[in-house]
Amino acid sequence: MDTQFVWTGWSDGGAQSHSYTVTSAGGSIAANYKTQYQLTFTQSGLDSSANGTVVSTTGGLTSSGTYANMPFNNWVDSGAQVSYAFQDNVTTTVPGAIFTLSSSPSSGSVTVNAPATVSVTYGRAVFDYNGKLIHVPSASQINRIADSWPAHNTIIVMVGAQNKIVATSPSVTTILMFQRIFPPIKNMLAPFDSSGAPNIEQLLAANPDIVFVSSSSEPPAAAIENAGMLVVRLNFFNFTEMTKTAQLTGWILGEDALAKANAYASYFNGVIENVTSAISQVPASQKQTILHLVGNRASPIQIDAGGGLVNTWINICGGINSAKDIAGNTQTVSIEQVLSMNPDIVLIGSAAANSVKDTIMNDTAWSPVNAVINGKVLANPMGVFDWSRYSVEEALNIQWVAKLLYPDKFANTNLRVETKNFYQTFYSYTLSEAEIDAILNNTSLPPLP
Repeated sequence: MDTQFVWTGWSDGGAQSHSYTVTSAGGSIAANYKTQYQLTFTQSGLDSSANGTVVSTTGGLTSSGTYANMPFNNWVDSGAQVSYAFQDNVTTTVPGAIFTLSSSPSSGSVTVNAPATVSVTYGRAVFDYNGKLIHVPSASQINRIADSWPAHNTIIVMVGAQNKIVATSPSVTTILMFQRIFPPIKNMLAPFDSSGAPNIEQLLAANPDIVFVSSSSEPPAAAIENAGMLVVRLNFFNFTEMTKTAQLTGWILGEDALAKANAYASYFNGVIENVTSAISQVPASQKQTILHLVGNRASPIQIDAGGGLVNTWINICGGINSAKDIAGNTQTVSIEQVLSMNPDIVLIGSAAANSVKDTIMNDTAWSPVNAVINGKVLANPMGVFDWSRYSVEEALNIQWVAKLLYPDKFANTNLRVETKNFYQTFYSYTLSEAEIDAILNNTSLPPLP
């Protein structure tokens, strides 16, 4: 019902409820009403992540309603003039994501002589890692995803959009656990080389609605953009940026995907809080030094230095990065430098980690290192991605490393249970006990039943 009549008074000036005495001469009394119409404010393009309000002003009275709750209605006197204002850019609950007004005008006025509706349309946009505003289509129009950044593919799976992947990085197609949770990845088109440079002809043939790339992959990203494809550059170098990247990806891919990303961010932030709280009182003198190897080969020795994500999680877990004073991210060092650092623990990433571990343990050049002497050269777990690197499984890696360093403080942390629950919750995959063994020990996966 969009019209109503509101009592304004009696002809005798009495209260709305009062007594009226009828004399012998008779008499009459009349009720006076005014007409009001509904003025509806509505929009298209916004979703529940939208922040802010629409403001309307009538006769000096101001009312408002939130974008997330639109459409909403105001009752307005017939003949009244109502001014209104929409925001040109509507912020969201996701940092870096906004709605932009695509219809005009954003403000104006309307004289209400009948039920009326004021409507606007919003488009979606994100600020990529380089700060560039990228307009993206509605989630329902994103059905074909290309992703040249290997680690970001795990985010696509985590938010539940793996069935939309049509092109990926070659390295992702070879990850055996990835193949188990998403079998089509094994034979997926992989039109990118190790630097992210595309075979444009193959990529165009895949007809992606969106292409995700690492912000480090320039000029490949520019080449994809110049070929007429929509490119979103993303990256993260700390855990705050990691969860934001997951949430921004989820927002681009729709409200269900964003809900998964938000759940992941909540879980990951909880893990970090629990770990940092547990080790907060550990004195520096009791902290062990860790050298993290990239892990593709034992020589030349490639390590994770003082910059980047590996240094971050070493600190969070209560360790000390032996290479913290070496600038940059991945660096090549000599065995003499390793001997000088003399780490208590050596951790090795990648699927080849155990092979590299065996090489180190049998290399006399490494034999003076404390980690070798004490048998603390270990392979990082390997699941859908190398736990130690830039993937969503960092949430598990932090717990694994913290328990390795401080087993007494994390006696109640069951890595098998955490891993199984994580895969069920975020990958919708139920791990077998043998698969958990293989992941935690970075060994070959058991045959499928």
